[in-house]
Amino acid sequence: MTDNSKVAEAEARFVRLRNREPELSQAWETVMQTVAALDEHRTLLATAEAAFSEADHEWTLIKFRQLQPNDDAHAASVSWHRANTAVRDAASLVATA
Repeated sequence: MTDNSKVAEAEARFVRLRNREPELSQAWETVMQTVAALDEHRTLLATAEAAFSEADHEWTLIKFRQLQPNDDAHAASVSWHRANTAVRDAASLVATA
C-alpha cells in the first residue's frame, strides 16, 4: 500500500466517522441519560431501604411496648404512626423506581 493510498484510506475513514457523529452523539446522550436514571433509581431504592429499616425499628418498639403493661399509650401510638408512614413512603418510592 502506498503512502497516498494510506492517506486516502485514512481520509475516507475520517469522513465516515464524521458523518456518523450525530448518530454517535445521540447514542452517547442516551447512555448518559440511562446512567443518570440508574443513579436516581439507586438513590430511591436506598431511601426506600432506609424507610423500611425505620419501619422495622418502629414495629420492634411497638412490640416491646405491648409487653410493658405500664408503658405510655401515646408513645406506642407515635411509633405505630411512624412505622405506617415509613412503610407508605418506602412503597411510594419503590413504585416510582
